[in-house]
Amino acid sequence: MAEEQKKTHKKRRTATRAAASIGPMVKRFFTDTIKAREEGKKKLAYTFIVCSHEEILRAMDVVPVWTENFAGICGAKRDAERFLQRAESLGFSRSLCTYALCGIGFDHWREDLGEMPPDAPWGGQVRPDFMISSGQILCDPRTKWYQACQQYMPDVPIYNL
Repeated sequence: MAEEQKKTHKKRRTATRAAASIGPMVKRFFTDTIKAREEGKKKLAYTFIVCSHEEILRAMDVVPVWTENFAGICGAKRDAERFLQRAESLGFSRSLCTYALCGIGFDHWREDLGEMPPDAPWGGQVRPDFMISSGQILCDPRTKWYQACQQYMPDVPIYNL
């Protein structure tokens, strides 16, 4: 009798249509940066997702590379640990911002190999032509993150806004 009264459950809806569109949109941001690099575009800039200069960059034909988003992707894909360990092996404390550590570890590995680390999520994060740092709004590590990256990308300038 209990078997007969078993309810069939509908699949739970976990996201609105707008939320469901975020993953593909962010993936497109990263695949577009890789495509821009492959096409020889020379204006790719590391920058942060909370900035007041995206429109200015795009008007100057600069392609923003959202470093925080890439760290988030690595975490969501459960693939951040190897980049965190890489940063830790460079002497960075695990108590620092995980977004920054993941980015630093990834960039160091890419620079060490001379190519993307194997099986990098969504194709990896391209090497920037310059970095735009901004300490506005959120957290202090933003400026230090790019300064740390400059240790192994000394030819990539940082501009602070």
